[in-house]
Amino acid sequence: MRVSARDVRARVDGPEFDRATMDGFAIRSSDTAVIPAVLKCTQAIPAGHIPKKSLKKGECAKVATGAMLPGGADSVVMKEEAEFLLSGPVTLRRRIAPYENIAFRAQDLKKGGIVLRKGDILNAAKIGLLSSQGAKDVAVYRAPRVAILSTGDEIAEPGEKKKKGQVWNASASMLKFAVRRWRLAPDYLGIARDDPGQIFKKIRQGLKSDIFIITGAVSIGDLDLVPGALKRSGAAVGFHKVAIRPGKPLLFAVKRGCLIFGLPGNPVSSLVSFLLFVAPLINSMLGYRKGDLIEKGFLAKGVYNKSDRLSLFPGILKYKGGRIIVRPVKYSGSADLAAVSGADVLFMVDKHKDLSKGSAVEFFRISV
Repeated sequence: MRVSARDVRARVDGPEFDRATMDGFAIRSSDTAVIPAVLKCTQAIPAGHIPKKSLKKGECAKVATGAMLPGGADSVVMKEEAEFLLSGPVTLRRRIAPYENIAFRAQDLKKGGIVLRKGDILNAAKIGLLSSQGAKDVAVYRAPRVAILSTGDEIAEPGEKKKKGQVWNASASMLKFAVRRWRLAPDYLGIARDDPGQIFKKIRQGLKSDIFIITGAVSIGDLDLVPGALKRSGAAVGFHKVAIRPGKPLLFAVKRGCLIFGLPGNPVSSLVSFLLFVAPLINSMLGYRKGDLIEKGFLAKGVYNKSDRLSLFPGILKYKGGRIIVRPVKYSGSADLAAVSGADVLFMVDKHKDLSKGSAVEFFRISV
């Protein structure tokens, strides 16, 4: 969804004039002080037309929904409440209060008032409001172009026959789906095999995007060829490795206007890196207002983190007694997509930390 890049102010009052909100008769309410009231219909005012004259005592005007009220009128009687003939008088059998079935000029919006604020997410109602103000276009934040590249001899695309020892490419499918959450159309560059020339060529293609996501080959093994290929392409590495688990090998680099993320190849590591680093960037580039990424809850059972890094564990949210309860999911590590696919959140446990049931934990939602 697109986000407004600047404030938009009303060009005209909304409504621009006093108007009828029902089909019926515009009257002077004081003419119904004595019931029954018999009024002379002096004009018909369709929507979009200007009244020919103001109402005098004892007169009324036939009006359509949305029609401009004639001078002197202070109320509209619904057609169903009036007795009338095509060319005869109009009879009313109840007293009419002032201001019935009328929308007054500027009651919804004053000229110069805010129609749309910078950072507002556009929806059908906001587009309708802009159009009601005569606006044909609206300035929005430019959607970033996103490219995704997978690497490795060990992966095959879903739907293809894989060789013995290969696995199907879960990370790319997951990331493409995640990027489409923002209604972006990622450019998928396929799989670059473990060949320096092939990886370099694919990276050159991806550098034409605004955000370039590479999965796999970013650690320090013999076939982790992405860091070297990025340096060869002229990209400047901002950081390489983060102190979290899963996701330690994460790499971030920049080449001109392209922001590059090298995500670990294991699917859960890839997802965690995307949620913590890439998703906030996309939100920012699209102009979304910043919200709290991290929330707090309480553990339904104890958890021990034996790692020397801050670790993330999948959990399911429950609400009990006004508290957010996080129930840990059985989890075997950074390749365990089955556990994460059934979870609502990833909660954080500090290194070498043993948390008991009821302990407070911070978490973020698996929002893609």
